Amino acid sequence: MLALLATLALPFAVPTPPAPLAPFASLPADPAPDEIVRGLHYWVSNEERPELFKAELEALGPGGVLVGVGTDQNFLYAGWMKPEVLVLMDFDAAVPALHKAYRAVFLRAASIAEFNALWSHKQKRALATAIDEDVAAGPERDEVHAVLRDARAIVNAHNKRFAAGFVERKVPSFLTDEAQYQTVRRLFVEGRVFMVRGDLTAARTMQAIADATRSAGLVVRALYLSNAEQYFSYDEGYRKNILALPADERSLALRTLSRGKFGLAKDGGQYHYNVQSLLSLKSWVADERTRGVNDVLEAAPRKAGYSKMTAPPGAQVAPAPAAVSAAPPVAPCPASLPDAMACIPGGPFLRGTDHGDAAAKPQSSVFVQSFLMDRYEVTYAEYKACEAEGRCDKAGPNYVDFNAPKQPITGVSWFHAKKFCEAQGKRLPTEAEWEKAARGTDGRRFPWGDESATCARAVIMSEAGRSCGIKQRSKNHPDTGRPEPVGSKPATQFGLFDMAGNSWEWVADWYSPSWAACGAACAGVDPKGPCGGVDPCPGHDERVVRGGSWYWPAKYATTYHRRPHAPANKPVFHHFGFRCAAAVEGSQR
Repeated sequence: MLALLATLALPFAVPTPPAPLAPFASLPADPAPDEIVRGLHYWVSNEERPELFKAELEALGPGGVLVGVGTDQNFLYAGWMKPEVLVLMDFDAAVPALHKAYRAVFLRAASIAEFNALWSHKQKRALATAIDEDVAAGPERDEVHAVLRDARAIVNAHNKRFAAGFVERKVPSFLTDEAQYQTVRRLFVEGRVFMVRGDLTAARTMQAIADATRSAGLVVRALYLSNAEQYFSYDEGYRKNILALPADERSLALRTLSRGKFGLAKDGGQYHYNVQSLLSLKSWVADERTRGVNDVLEAAPRKAGYSKMTAPPGAQVAPAPAAVSAAPPVAPCPASLPDAMACIPGGPFLRGTDHGDAAAKPQSSVFVQSFLMDRYEVTYAEYKACEAEGRCDKAGPNYVDFNAPKQPITGVSWFHAKKFCEAQGKRLPTEAEWEKAARGTDGRRFPWGDESATCARAVIMSEAGRSCGIKQRSKNHPDTGRPEPVGSKPATQFGLFDMAGNSWEWVADWYSPSWAACGAACAGVDPKGPCGGVDPCPGHDERVVRGGSWYWPAKYATTYHRRPHAPANKPVFHHFGFRCAAAVEGSQR
């Protein structure tokens, strides 16, 4: 104790971080939340079995960045992992304030005994003096003192109880093992610990952590989420933050969940413990089907309150379409095909989705017979040629930059599209045919696979709110762009182009609010939708367009998104085009 008092009497300064880590010292705080969950401050961890993460963390270190929400559990993880940088964040500003008290203790306590002594009632004045030395006078210092008045005794009792539990279970930790204590203390002494109020779903802190990590030439080796994901869905902010984090194949995300359906750890209180590859988490949050953490855990193999997840989000999708009863024999594709058409082989396929997009629920197997489909959207030149021949009605875009010969025809009604296809000896594809042609044989989310739509893959609205297509010369809408010539982007599995983006495409069916609502008319073999597509159809007055356009963002460019619109297209929407289909000769339909 005399050594401790002597240490406290010496002049003191909080260590300056090494130069490469300087950006971590100025991490911006996210805005404070409107309220704290249940009005509670979590001064200590209530996760009773943190050692379930121990082996995974020990295998990671040393090195890298550990980013963690919450309080003392992060010191346990740092002792096991031995990171190069420790970032402590929490959306409750009281928690980073408590970490500043922890910093004062770690910097002055050269051993576990001294650490425990400084948290004791007898040394509360010494700890208050340490805070005054470390934190400049003002609101920040006042907040740390206020937190200590509420939290000091709770932290002291918690540390003693956790230490006893670790001794009983023979688990080395920073509270029981001097080597691990020195590992954690060294991080503070060398200026490698940073605390900040941050929100996993907000725009500042997580992005700044990612930038600082990248600037230092490091990766996030471990991201500890506690049970924060229980309180939000995977919104755009969270997705962007996770995707921004530098990571490699060894990086991990750790989480706890108080949801019994996943199995609670034995003697672990109220939590399930989960480890996920951070690259796997990135792939899940990039997938719009992932609504939240439950979707991830549902697909994770688990046992006795612990689970590990490395699989990509394809685990959410049924592996193969089921057989459809009373399906006819599949007609073979012809040896020679009409010009600019592809053959889509018949059989069952996975239509719809069970994740988001209510109009496309539920996912199920549907059979379509082999059919032919235009490889390209009908072009402006093709439509105008039909119009000049008197076989098609006058129609098309009013904008001056939408009339290049190879651009898709846009601004047409469902009736214009139907008449054009019939003039070519073809027809509009059914909605089931269109979706089979777009998503192929493996239930993919986008025509090229499960990777999200980008400007490299499709002509859509970019994240900046501007079209990936060529900009208009018009002064009226200078940034909304226009469709590109057909075939400008890579082809799909069946050799089709622009099944996502460029222009929305009319299909034959009447719109129903979901596959479930449509029922038998949209199920089984070669469904044609409500009323078999025949006009009139009581209770239905909108047809369907599919595939998104240059004017709409990526989430509408999936293979299963459905959009209703009045078939007359009045007033004229300049996003709507189409392509045609035809039956395979000799097929049974």
